[in-house]
Amino acid sequence: MDMDGQAEENIFYWHELNQRMLGWQAYDYPVEQRPFFPYTPFPRPDEFLGYSIIERLARVQSEMDINHNTRINLIVRKNNAPLVIADGIKESLTADGAWYMNKIIEAEYVNGKPGISVLEIPDIAVASFEEESLLQHYGDEYTSLNQPQVGGQSSGKRSATEMRQQSNASGTRMALVCNQLRITLSQIINFVHILNKTYMRTDPQFVDQTADGMKVSVLSLDKLSEDLEIGIAGATEPIDSMTRRNETMAFVEKMMAFPFVQQDMSHQWYLARMLCEAFGRVDTSQIIGTVDQAVQAQQAQAQQLEKQRQHDEQFIMQSGKQPPKEPNN
Repeated sequence: MDMDGQAEENIFYWHELNQRMLGWQAYDYPVEQRPFFPYTPFPRPDEFLGYSIIERLARVQSEMDINHNTRINLIVRKNNAPLVIADGIKESLTADGAWYMNKIIEAEYVNGKPGISVLEIPDIAVASFEEESLLQHYGDEYTSLNQPQVGGQSSGKRSATEMRQQSNASGTRMALVCNQLRITLSQIINFVHILNKTYMRTDPQFVDQTADGMKVSVLSLDKLSEDLEIGIAGATEPIDSMTRRNETMAFVEKMMAFPFVQQDMSHQWYLARMLCEAFGRVDTSQIIGTVDQAVQAQQAQAQQLEKQRQHDEQFIMQSGKQPPKEPNN
């Protein structure tokens, strides 16, 4: 479309409902794979477009509204019940037959009961509330959001194992949605990787924040051209994250009891890094530095202790007395 006599590949944006073209743009990276990656959390069988969460919940919400409105109508009828007048009795009503609060009515008795009475309307059935609770459960199953997952308190006391099992059971659909998103993201990233290998001509650079400041890392094109398998890592649920943190802290505490760990600063540094990673810290190097810095600190501490020992020996040889101990803070 640039009038050079050669066909170019273009991308057109088309709105299906109103049959209008929204725009177009030239696509300068022709490869075998198309640059489109559909993502449908709730797919339709044999359809490109899937369901939305609103479509999933529409029928459930409609049934809940019908059930709720029916109960409201029954409550209104019960609070404003009509009058029942027996045949053949005399009654004193207004011309329009109105019935209101504190109205005085003259009526005869039939079989020991007033000839005029309020119509008895049955109470709301328990099944109506049970049905609404069941529909709410259906909505939780569609969205995979129960009380603990949205930050609410669960009913009753449950162990961490039970809550994890409940969360896993109710989050099955959410896990499927996340897996579909992970697959789509993996396709996109690998597609971009193919474009980089095909069209990139200079070594890409990345800026990293280290303990020594900003550091520029360079990835060579030879390294980029290798056969790399790129995947998308998934996130765990909050309960699993908290359990992993507690287990990591217990592991670090137990490892610190070993003498070879206490005497080697590099071992302690790796344990500290493991603890920072368990808490999801991205500024680990700013917190604990590098392993080389830890080793250098241990060497400096050992040199200081050696100087102190030599000083104490020299003091004993000169005075024949024990050197004074430093006061404890």
